[in-house]
Amino acid sequence: VPQPLAILVGPDGSVVVSGGSNRGALYRFDETGGRALNPFIVFDEPIYDLAYDRDGQLWAVTGGGELLQLDPAGFAILGRYGESLTQALAVDPGSGELYVSSGDGIEIFDPHTHQFRHFSNYRVDDLAFAPDGALWATSWPARGDVVTFDARGRAQVELRFDDAVDSLAFGRAGTALAG
Repeated sequence: VPQPLAILVGPDGSVVVSGGSNRGALYRFDETGGRALNPFIVFDEPIYDLAYDRDGQLWAVTGGGELLQLDPAGFAILGRYGESLTQALAVDPGSGELYVSSGDGIEIFDPHTHQFRHFSNYRVDDLAFAPDGALWATSWPARGDVVTFDARGRAQVELRFDDAVDSLAFGRAGTALAG
């Protein structure tokens, strides 16, 4: 059985995880966990990452397909945008724009106009904004670098590992994992 890819903490503290044979099944857990018995929704495409934007809209990337806008309550697909978008999604806390990995690097999506613009040619496996607003990423296909980006989309290696680094996150303020 494939390992989960997308993990989303909801406003109510519940956790949604993608899984199943194509990773397109979503399972919901309360804050104490549980077993993944029956998905509450199954998509035809895999779900690689999920995120809420500043307005509470829910977004998903599909591992080479489109950016999906999902209903935050029932997770039905409300819209499909772009193509060749890969596995990472991060919401800029300042602008509210979505940074999405693509086969060409990183794209910026405006959730209000539904328009994309190219940000960087650097290919990434995961994206995350630090508490100070800096965009961080793990590299792809060489998976050992952790980088930051300047305003022009140029990557600067911050950490280099001998092993693969597939994901990164910054702990929420006010929690034991803050920063």
